[in-house]
This record gives sequence, structure tokens and C-alpha cells, in this order.
Amino acid sequence: AAALGRRDLALRDYDRALRLANGDPRPYFDRAEAFFNLPDAEAQRQAETDLARLVRLQPQLARPREMLAALHERAGRFAEAEDELRILQQTYTASDLYRLWQCRLLVKTRHFTEADRMLSLPLTDASRRGEWHRVKSALREAEGHPGNAIAEILRAYARDASVGDLFTLCRLLLSSGRADLVRHLLDPLPPEAEAHAGLLMLLFRALDAGGHHEAALAAIERAVAVPPRADSGVSDAELVRALAEELPAAAVLRLNDTLRA
Repeated sequence: AAALGRRDLALRDYDRALRLANGDPRPYFDRAEAFFNLPDAEAQRQAETDLARLVRLQPQLARPREMLAALHERAGRFAEAEDELRILQQTYTASDLYRLWQCRLLVKTRHFTEADRMLSLPLTDASRRGEWHRVKSALREAEGHPGNAIAEILRAYARDASVGDLFTLCRLLLSSGRADLVRHLLDPLPPEAEAHAGLLMLLFRALDAGGHHEAALAAIERAVAVPPRADSGVSDAELVRALAEELPAAAVLRLNDTLRA
């Protein structure tokens, strides 16, 4: 109720700002930005309404259209997201960001030939090479070529050493039956992975697959303690509980004690 009250006050403040703005569209952007990352459907609808108005009023601005594309993608409206990205590419012809983003959407909608064609175009910004490899990895995985997907994400990880790339690499290795390599990469856990619940979950799977049940339990207990985050690959403790079914009964009892603590 308190949160709803604060939102009502915020909406009144934005409405007041719009009335005083004399046609200035910036309050629409301020309100959209405020609600963009809120999780509930009402906030998302308000952000989308404001962003759609902004792209009509100021079609030359990139950021509102980027945010609108992201909202469409988040809601699974991939065709609408692609429409916004095509407009951005027409306006900013040298931008690799929008092309790679569209490629990722094409992979999600299984338009593999078109994604491959777009990835074959040269990059204009060398700093986007890591993202290029990530999209290429996603494409190869979706096509059913896990070895090629692993090779591409390895190239991305070699460039940027991001924890997200490490997560994808370990996930692909596990799905390819290489729990031994995941244990090599994650045991001991790299410092950047300490607060990444998804990597801890993959370490649990790799240790458990090798029969290291006590060490696996330690990994899953650490995963429970990590606050959920958007890029972690695991949403909440419910997934931890589900994965715990793979552990011996005694270990599950200990895990339940941890979850209740």
C-alpha cells in the first residue's frame, strides 16, 4: 500500500510537471525512465505509453526508441522491437549496437539465415567484437551446434572476461557433458563470480555430477545467500530448492535448514 501511495504521488508530480511544461516532452521521458525498470505491468504500460508518445514527438532521439524496443522485447513482442531497431539503424547507419541487437532478436525468433547474413557484415566499432561473438554463440547454439557456440563464447570471454560470458560458457559446457571443465573453471570460484547465483548453481551441478556432494551442497548454500539479479541466470531460492532434489537426502535436509534460516 505504501508503494502504491508513493507511485500515486509520483504520478501526480509528473502530471503537474507536464501541465507546466508548455509542450516540452522531457517530463514524458522522466516518467518513462522512472517506471522503465519497475517490475509490475502497470508501470511497464505507463513507460510504454510515454515512450510511444516521445518517439512521435521527437523521432530523431535515440534513447526513447531504444527503451521502447527494450520494453517490446521484454514483453516478447519481438516484431515490434525489430521495427524500432530498423528505424534506429536507418538513422544511425554506422551503429553496430542496433544491428547486433536485431541479430539477437532474429535468433530468438529463429530467423537464422537472416541473422547469419547480418552477422557477416563488417563491424564499424571494434569495441563491439565481444558482443558480436556473443550473438554468434547464441545463433550457433540455437542452430544445434554447441561446439561452435562454445568456441564463439570463448572468444567473447577472452576479449572482455565478463562474468556473463563465463556463465554462458559454463552452461554450454555442462549441457555438452563437460562437467569436468566447469569444475576446472569454477573451483576455486573466481572473485568476480562470488556474487553470481547462476554461476554458483552451475558449480553445484558440476560438482554433483562428479560425485562431490558435500562441495556441491556448499555451493548451493552460497547460491541461496546471493540476492537475485537480472543477469544471474537464476531467479530465486525456488530454483535452488528444485535443483536440490538432485542431492542425497541428507544433503537436502541440510539445505532445507539453510533455506529456513
